Amino acid sequence: MGLPAGSHPALTRRAMEAAELQPSILSEDPLVIQFDSFLNEAEASEMVSIAQAAGFTESEVLQRGLQGGAGGKMDWLKSAHRDSQTTFCTPKCYASPTIGTLLGRAQRFLHMGPEHTELQFLQYFGGQYYRTHSDYLSGSEKLLGGPRVLTLLMYLSE
Repeated sequence: MGLPAGSHPALTRRAMEAAELQPSILSEDPLVIQFDSFLNEAEASEMVSIAQAAGFTESEVLQRGLQGGAGGKMDWLKSAHRDSQTTFCTPKCYASPTIGTLLGRAQRFLHMGPEHTELQFLQYFGGQYYRTHSDYLSGSEKLLGGPRVLTLLMYLSE
């Protein structure tokens, strides 16, 4: 799974045209674009406040239960690839002018509307980890939203 056929060059072009965001291509396969000015300190601070107000819980991932096997029930289980706390953007969060501005900024070059957005906040403390992993879930291509094809990471602190 990944970007739809033919979308990679168009996405790269649109991203590079957003000169005010200071884009640079770190990798073409897989596509990794860094934006040095995607958000400012005030926006980052507001996002941290929104996430803290929503409340963090131990990170879990949707995966096949140990009892269910390959065709078994999907369950939320402790993540093996990250040791963090997480919270998702709520309707109140999505109503925030700051969140709206940032999503609009991303959608300008991603060409994906808010209906394709899942905003998740992760919080890490010293000694916690994040391991390489895929967000693909078997069978997600049959869901209304389909599989995740892009991830936009924003680091809100140093």
